[in-house]
Amino acid sequence: MKLRQIVIASAALLTMGSVAQAASVDPIILEQKGTWTAAYYSANNDGNGMCTLYTRWQSNGKPVAGFYTKYIAGGDIFIQLFKAGWAMPQGTLANVVLTFDNGRTYKAQAKARITSDSQRLLEFRIAPGDEATFLTVFADAYSAKLSFPDGNEPDWNADMRGSRETATAFKVCSAHLHKKNAPTQPTGPQASQPTQPSTQPAKPKGSFGDI
Repeated sequence: MKLRQIVIASAALLTMGSVAQAASVDPIILEQKGTWTAAYYSANNDGNGMCTLYTRWQSNGKPVAGFYTKYIAGGDIFIQLFKAGWAMPQGTLANVVLTFDNGRTYKAQAKARITSDSQRLLEFRIAPGDEATFLTVFADAYSAKLSFPDGNEPDWNADMRGSRETATAFKVCSAHLHKKNAPTQPTGPQASQPTQPSTQPAKPKGSFGDI
């Protein structure tokens, strides 16, 4: 089956102020550029707000495969891959290799999931602490390749046109969602010390001191 990556014909950009007021589960398109789209869902299937960054491939004019990067408040950034015709059972493990043209390679053991609408997909998470680096590599890339060494699935080749603009929108969305869902606190930040200890020598004006 010949797959062709979908190129976005039009662009739309909404501010996070508009997104914050979204009340439906329909996606709010934040940015569309090249072959990539950044979107916000006020509620996913579990009722949680979610930011997405995705591209899709089509055959005979119909979407048949997709690469989705997602963030849900309080969780990690994770990737979901789907393709029509996949039949792996729930919980099946599969090695996935994501290689960017700028030299960075991510290897992961993905787990198969079956969604409520019977869609079969593979899911893996970006290692905690590596999210910012991943999104920078993603934004800087011109092309990427997904490989599936355990099976006979051919490589997926991704055109990364538009990845910089859409990754930026995804980061803004994720930061907004994280802040919006951060736990509240009964007190403000602890006050800093008003003066340096008397044993510290004074610094001359204009001096930054030792780093």
